[in-house]
Amino acid sequence: MAKEKLEKLAAALRERPFVPLLLLALALLLLLPDSGGEAGSAAETETEISAPQFSVAREEERLREILESAAGVGEAKVLLAVSSTAQRELASSNGEAIVVSAGSGKQEAVERGYSYPEYLGAVVVCTGAGNASVRLRVVEAVSAFTGLGAAEIRVLEMK
Repeated sequence: MAKEKLEKLAAALRERPFVPLLLLALALLLLLPDSGGEAGSAAETETEISAPQFSVAREEERLREILESAAGVGEAKVLLAVSSTAQRELASSNGEAIVVSAGSGKQEAVERGYSYPEYLGAVVVCTGAGNASVRLRVVEAVSAFTGLGAAEIRVLEMK
């Protein structure tokens, strides 16, 4: 039975002689070391954790633009209070950062990721704040944007 299978395989290889060469070439490609060229570094860059691009001023501007586009709000100014800046979190064991070899004698700390700052409060000054329904919509929008509760959001009328 095994002999019949080997004979069938040999016949198939005689009909397609390029298949073993193709398999051999593929095996050689897999065994070659990484050249460290741009293709390799691009793949490495995709898997690295990049620092978050967080800016309180940019978030305030984004929120202001959205609020000003809502009916009745009018001109608006936004102030957001945050707990800190974005921070890098390192993996640790027994209170010490885990360090691994990065090749060529270099060592790097293992990153777990980055944490964004937490919103603590918000103040919105807008021309439409004299209207209670506008104030409510502003509070709801700021809450949806920041995750803050109504108690941490103040909406004031602009002079």
